[in-house]
Amino acid sequence: GLTEVASVSQYRLAVHLGTALVIFSLLLWSGLDLIYQPSRRPTGHMMGSLVLIAITILAGALVAGMDAGLLYNEYPLMGDGLLPVEYGEAGTWDAFENPASAQFHHRWIAALTFAACWRLGCGPGATAANGWVGRCLARSHYNFCSALPLCCMACQSHLAACIRLAR
Repeated sequence: GLTEVASVSQYRLAVHLGTALVIFSLLLWSGLDLIYQPSRRPTGHMMGSLVLIAITILAGALVAGMDAGLLYNEYPLMGDGLLPVEYGEAGTWDAFENPASAQFHHRWIAALTFAACWRLGCGPGATAANGWVGRCLARSHYNFCSALPLCCMACQSHLAACIRLAR
């Protein structure tokens, strides 16, 4: 049952969230296959962006499991610099055991993910066929799934900006 301390290992949290992410992705893919015509699996930049999104989510599970989000709440600096002073204190397992390092990695993986998704959807070289407008108006769920991560990230960035301005 529930105890006084309601904490969980960051590893268990990451495994639980990763499993849920895989199941949800497969259910979403199958459901969209039923609504629209079956489509091919994502490849190239699309697959890379989806993998980056999954890694960012799993890194976020490590941050949540260690309550690392409470350490540094300013962005992009972490204290007095880009790198937290506690970085590297835990040795080889620093990325998984040190809350400051886990938060640092999550932040910069998220920034890389945002850049990859932006480039995919509306960056230079995006055309109507593979760009933002084409994805939003397309009928196949392959194109819908490629726009969904970008929409989610844009919403999250907008919410973060609103919260920041409200302070």
